[in-house]
Amino acid sequence: MLERVGVTLVAVAMALPGCRGRDGQQPLAPTPTTVAREQRELSASDLKLLIAVKGRALRQLEEALAASSDEGGDALAQLKDLVVVEREAAAALGADWQRYTWVKEEIARLLALQRQGEDAKLLALELERSKQDLATQLSRCRDAASRQFLQAQIDSLEHQLEVLERGQVLDPRSAAELTLIESARVQLAELQGQQDRIQRRIRALVRQARGAAEENPTVRKLRDRGQAGGVGQEERK
Repeated sequence: MLERVGVTLVAVAMALPGCRGRDGQQPLAPTPTTVAREQRELSASDLKLLIAVKGRALRQLEEALAASSDEGGDALAQLKDLVVVEREAAAALGADWQRYTWVKEEIARLLALQRQGEDAKLLALELERSKQDLATQLSRCRDAASRQFLQAQIDSLEHQLEVLERGQVLDPRSAAELTLIESARVQLAELQGQQDRIQRRIRALVRQARGAAEENPTVRKLRDRGQAGGVGQEERK
């Protein structure tokens, strides 16, 4: 039981503010770098901007992938990176590229906060169960030293619960922006699904191109010649 409490406390410590993003670890979410966040606020028009630019870019990639599937590996090498296609889509739509980039970063930051809050709720439930188990043990314990130890563990868990509860409170602006994102959740999920499918297709085409290269008669002849030469050399030795 005490081992379980110790593991729970370690997990909580990792989830608390200030315990991530150090020692080479990545922060919870991208930090906007172009303009201070206080100068901007996510709006419905920002979501429309993101959906329009991202949707156009992904359609262009799908069309390029279709051409690559027909033409083979040489065309695959001409595929552009997603960021490049996004920039071109933004220019075609007359959208502000910096604003578009900030919108992506802000949405990523807010969704990371949301996930952190969900993780904190799960940890709080685990802590509460551990605290109740310790309280049960304390009620049955008669040894003074053991009672003191159990009470110290309960006090520590209560402190961690208080910290977690404070950390779950979002500032009004972030809460409002998350509500706004929820209104476009379906469209954003569809775009993410489309992007994931494109990435899978690219990986499949890369594997296909590699397989075709290995089956190339010239490549196979050179490979077989090299293997035969190696065997002959071993025999001469």
